[in-house]
Amino acid sequence: MKKHISLLVWTIIILTTLVVDNVFGYDGNGTPEEPYQIWTPEQMNTIGTDANDWNKCFELMADVNMAGYTGTQYNIIGNSTTPFTGKFDGNNHTVHNLTYHSEITSYVGLFGNTNLGAEIKNLGVEDVNVSGQYHVGGLIGRNYDGIVNNCFSTGIINGSINVGGLCGVSSFGTVDNCYSTGYVSGNEIVGGLIGVCANGSSVSNCHSISTVEGDDLDVGGLIGSNSGPVNNSYSTGTVSGDYDVGGLIGSNDGPVSDCCSCSNTSGYSVVGGLIGNNGYYVKVSKCHSAGTVSGTGFVGGLIGDNYYGIVSNCYSTGSALGTNDWVGGLIGHNDHGIIWDCYSTAYVEGNRYIGGLIGEHQGTVNSQVLRSFSTGTVSGNTYVGGLLGRNNDALISNCYSVSNVDGNDYVGGLIGENYYATAENCYSSGSVSGADDIGGLIGKNTYSTVLACFWDTQTSGQTNGVGDGSTSSSGVYGRTTAQMQQQATFTASPYLWDFLGEPTNGANDYWRMCADGVDYPRLTFEYIQHGDFACPDGVNYDDFSLLIDDWLLTYLRELYGADADGDETVSFPDFAIFAGNWLEGTIP
Repeated sequence: MKKHISLLVWTIIILTTLVVDNVFGYDGNGTPEEPYQIWTPEQMNTIGTDANDWNKCFELMADVNMAGYTGTQYNIIGNSTTPFTGKFDGNNHTVHNLTYHSEITSYVGLFGNTNLGAEIKNLGVEDVNVSGQYHVGGLIGRNYDGIVNNCFSTGIINGSINVGGLCGVSSFGTVDNCYSTGYVSGNEIVGGLIGVCANGSSVSNCHSISTVEGDDLDVGGLIGSNSGPVNNSYSTGTVSGDYDVGGLIGSNDGPVSDCCSCSNTSGYSVVGGLIGNNGYYVKVSKCHSAGTVSGTGFVGGLIGDNYYGIVSNCYSTGSALGTNDWVGGLIGHNDHGIIWDCYSTAYVEGNRYIGGLIGEHQGTVNSQVLRSFSTGTVSGNTYVGGLLGRNNDALISNCYSVSNVDGNDYVGGLIGENYYATAENCYSSGSVSGADDIGGLIGKNTYSTVLACFWDTQTSGQTNGVGDGSTSSSGVYGRTTAQMQQQATFTASPYLWDFLGEPTNGANDYWRMCADGVDYPRLTFEYIQHGDFACPDGVNYDDFSLLIDDWLLTYLRELYGADADGDETVSFPDFAIFAGNWLEGTIP
């Protein structure tokens, strides 16, 4: 009798084990050939219970709903001591309704911490609602040297420091083809997609439409603080930051190289439509932002503070609103950075150092703004310019502004103050108004060089090119609207501007004016990026002929010749842009 009872007990135990394994375990053996299969929310939650599995391969076989796990019931995969280093393929499925709330827990997300070898791809996290202390993200709290590809997150993410819609931190890692939507908030270093990109972590083909709010500093529509290349990405959400205590805190997550934060002891936010703080020699290319950006200071439509960064082929179209200093339609403060082929159509407002493109551009002659323009409305108090609020010991070349500018002191159609700096081959045509030191081109020119620059005496409403009267006749030329729309005004000696189709002044073809009396000079790259490669204006057979002639040709400069997509090579992407604008008229 006892033998039968014992047999029955063992049978029950075995059957119970099989049932539990079927419900909470997963099929497969965790190898790349036979990954663990995840079908249920229970199986998803089981991964986080066993760190021995965090170097294995997983595959999501169906959408899973995690609504049954509230508070801190969800078992986060990977922590500060044992990161996830395996592979997780979402198979284009979605994890729904993930929640996790703790004021003291760091490394919060579907994955808390990933490290070298980790790859998370083809996965969505929808209607996430998580909060934590440091390193908080909808998908990953911290991605350290891992790969994130084709993923997205939607929902609400909140934390203290290093908070992102997708990843709180990405260090040495790669984030590609990802996006985030929803609401992201935190105290310091907050981004719509990623809070901190550190140690050269790259971001490409990504976007965010999240609303982003930061209480202190380094707040960005896409990235809060950045020290890695960002390419072909954008943000369109509203971004705001408010900082009123102390200096600028960087995004240090352990040892960080090639990343630097500009010293900011005046108590201002660092807020950008795309990136809050862009670091040392970091390249940002083919990116744009369109949301309203606001903060106390260091506010930029694209980047709040650019420190030695290289920004090319980018633009912003939203509003940049600051209650204090350093506000720009594209960049609030550009410190030793290089900017080319960029523009802003933003409405810009602030106190001091307010510019349609850049609030203050400073550095040395190696700090440059090249072939860029602004078209928005600019309003401020002191050091207010259609293009630059202040050009401080730096260079601008082949730029223009048609922005309408209003301020009090040191107000210019192009530059509020040109200070120990150089401006060459530039013009402005917007209206300019103010009280003291008001110039059609420059408000105040202090120990600076101006070469072959023009302003429209009619549309500006200003008879003086330089407001303070210094060097007003040296390199600064006032012309009527009719004269400003004649190519000969700019190409005759001693001005010698380099236009498309004229071989005398060089082969760079920075400017274009196919017909007199139609428009002011425009930068050639404006036409090229729409597939309009050659005169006459409009996309037609002349452009097709140039595209054929330049097919598979490589240029030394982006947006040149028939390179419509800016990759410095003429190929099928350029043909697609050309074909998409076939028989269209002139650019807007």
